[in-house]
Amino acid sequence: MCMVILSPLIYYAIKKMGKGFIAVLVLAYVSQVWPIIPGISIRAFCFFSIGAFFSLYKIKIPKVILKLSYFTTLTLAIACCLTFHSHVYWILLPWFVLSAILSFYDITKKISGMGVRMPRLLVESTFFIFAFHFFLLHALSTFRTTTNMSLGWLLFDYFLIPISCASISIIAYYALKQWCNKVIKVLVGR
Repeated sequence: MCMVILSPLIYYAIKKMGKGFIAVLVLAYVSQVWPIIPGISIRAFCFFSIGAFFSLYKIKIPKVILKLSYFTTLTLAIACCLTFHSHVYWILLPWFVLSAILSFYDITKKISGMGVRMPRLLVESTFFIFAFHFFLLHALSTFRTTTNMSLGWLLFDYFLIPISCASISIIAYYALKQWCNKVIKVLVGR
């Protein structure tokens, strides 16, 4: 929600500074240099701004970068596993996330190109998931016992929490749509 509120400022920054603005955000993300501002994490600010930049300028990611992202994602995943619980792991992790996003973007693009249609409920609920996920992620993340989890548990946790968050969000959206349709229309801006 904070990113949506800040979208006019993000639009202005993108129009004035263009690629430089995005480069600064990516550098802040990968270097993990960002002040703690409640509701405005560098991850959210960076990825929201990148999405806005790509949308405003109708940019398509070159195929060569998408193909390289698979190799990069696999290499960084292995490196993260080998350096788990070390300082190097925290340096590699943001790069892994960036390359994994590119890989998954390409996978979903290929799936949609094969004529696979997303369920209507999933398509309708995307903005609700985007707006609602922060609260769920925070609540679900509190179930983590320690920061020194084993690699196996961390990987399980890494996939379980987002899947649980998305599932709960879709169920909440469906329930609100059934019982409070006018409320859900306001919440998702229809």
